[in-house]
Amino acid sequence: MGRSTLTDGVRRYGSSRALIRIAVITALAVLAGLLAAALWLSRGSDDHLPPGVEISGIDVGGESLDDAQTLLDAHVEARLAQSVTFVYPGGQYTIDATELGLQPGVSRALEEAQKSRGAFSRLKARLGLSDPVELSIEYRVEPGEIRQVVGEIAELVDQAVRPGNIRLVDNRIVTQESQPGFEVDNDALFGMLRLLPERIDVPVTEVRPNLTNEAIEAARLKAQALTENPPDVVFRRERLTLGPGALRRALRFNREGDAIAVSLDPQALAPRLRRAFGRFEREPADATFAVDGDGARVIPSKVGRRLAVVTTVDAIVAGSGTRQVRAIFRERTPAFTTARAEELGVRHLVGAFTTEYSCCQPRVTNIQRAAAVLDGTVIGPGGTFSLNEVLGERTSERGFVEAPMIGEGGKLVDAVGGGVSQVATTIFNAAFFSGLELITHTPHSFYISRYPEGREATVSWGGPELVFRNDWEAAVFMRVFASDTAITVSFYSSRLGRRVETSTGERFDREPSEVVEEENLELEPGARNVLQTGGTQGFSVAYTRQVYRGDELVRDERWVTAYDPANTIVEVGPPLEEEEEEPGPDGEQGGEKPGKDGGAGDGSGTEEPPPDDRVDPAPAEPPASEPPPDSGAPASEPAEEQPA
Repeated sequence: MGRSTLTDGVRRYGSSRALIRIAVITALAVLAGLLAAALWLSRGSDDHLPPGVEISGIDVGGESLDDAQTLLDAHVEARLAQSVTFVYPGGQYTIDATELGLQPGVSRALEEAQKSRGAFSRLKARLGLSDPVELSIEYRVEPGEIRQVVGEIAELVDQAVRPGNIRLVDNRIVTQESQPGFEVDNDALFGMLRLLPERIDVPVTEVRPNLTNEAIEAARLKAQALTENPPDVVFRRERLTLGPGALRRALRFNREGDAIAVSLDPQALAPRLRRAFGRFEREPADATFAVDGDGARVIPSKVGRRLAVVTTVDAIVAGSGTRQVRAIFRERTPAFTTARAEELGVRHLVGAFTTEYSCCQPRVTNIQRAAAVLDGTVIGPGGTFSLNEVLGERTSERGFVEAPMIGEGGKLVDAVGGGVSQVATTIFNAAFFSGLELITHTPHSFYISRYPEGREATVSWGGPELVFRNDWEAAVFMRVFASDTAITVSFYSSRLGRRVETSTGERFDREPSEVVEEENLELEPGARNVLQTGGTQGFSVAYTRQVYRGDELVRDERWVTAYDPANTIVEVGPPLEEEEEEPGPDGEQGGEKPGKDGGAGDGSGTEEPPPDDRVDPAPAEPPASEPPPDSGAPASEPAEEQPA
């Protein structure tokens, strides 16, 4: 029996450990070699696809690119030869795939297949340890190519939104609910077409109405509360209760984005509001001037008040559910305020003139109508006054009547507004003695004795004109008053040291009047009819004006006025036929008959000027400084003035 020692045991144990180490290293080396061999065997290549790859259901794993291309081209050709059915609620729409104009992406699918597996994934695929890679051929969709197809599908599928509404029907509040619409989701449809399936469930999106049923119901409740429980409208002690019927008729519904605004029509409620509160309205009053002799003072302006119908109606809507709301009034500021009037410097009489006329003629109506229009005119500092512009056209609609005026050839004719030239002359002289700048004026064609010689003016619509400018620092307030026998024009301003001196020269270039005959074949032979009595001679006259500011002469002017003679106008009939005379006792024809002056005459006579063919004396001039209001000439009854 041999002996076993500790040393031997240790040796045997150490030997075992070495053997195990060697075995493990050897196994790992073998495994690594096997793995390297497998990896080498499963490596990819440029002309073959990795194993375990399917494209659109076709197994192309391990196939060469050419073979895979052939397989896929055949698959695409077969697919394009088939149809595509679009299925939608209630029907379907089928079309040949070729009509879609889709472009297959075979090359792209092969590129993705080549990149689909790495080396380890390929090894697993060879060992059957991984699922196949499934790829698809995607078709490029050109929207322009399939526009018609998509449009036909949309016509079958799309359903328009039915917006809700709220309105009044037979004085009742009626609502209609909104209904959603539907339309094809083109982006989703294009995505489905990329895979060209045999069936496509058409993707549809719901189109929600902008106006929701909740918004419609909210508007209905507001309208109901407004008409069934409206507030009273009050102002001071006046109260207006609006009934449900009147409020329902005034209801208005307006879309505002995704809501409905409930309002009341101000025009529908305005008559009731004005009947209740119109008596509290007040028109604004412009400031004006009151004159007392040579002085003038400002009459203050007054602020007006107007019922604000729109704002009051808005308050009724906003106050729904309350007991009462207040009628709202807005202040109306006068156009010409007290402050502005005070700034103008209208303080004293600076010029005036009066002309007279006979009572109760049609021309007096025109003079008084023009005076009413012109009275109260204010000419600001530096402002220009045009009589035609301020007075306006003289028409029957504006209260003017027909009256005589001077027409062509100095002949009097009737025209609407005749007589207004007397207003022009009176205003011209008031401006003359106020020291204003005279821009344009035209004297009458012949002299009229009620006006100062030379210093007068005529007007007509469209010309001639009367224009002057207030070239002083203070405004001019014009007071125009026409009685039954005279018109007075007074100018009020600040004196500013103004002073006017004037002189009128003797008449010169006198021209006698004539008798002008006009043939009228409708008269009896030899008849004569006086149409217009004249007899006033023509002449020229010069007058001057010096305007002072204190001791400073600011204007030195001279005018010359030339008047035509005022001729007598007679219409005559055709001449008498000559008659043979009876033979005398001596067989001779009868002798001539003596005229009234003892000379020979034909018996017809020549119309002589009337015995009053005198020139009326010039009227007295007003004082050199402040002319009195009655500085016009005494009235007489000469021919009428120019057109007005």
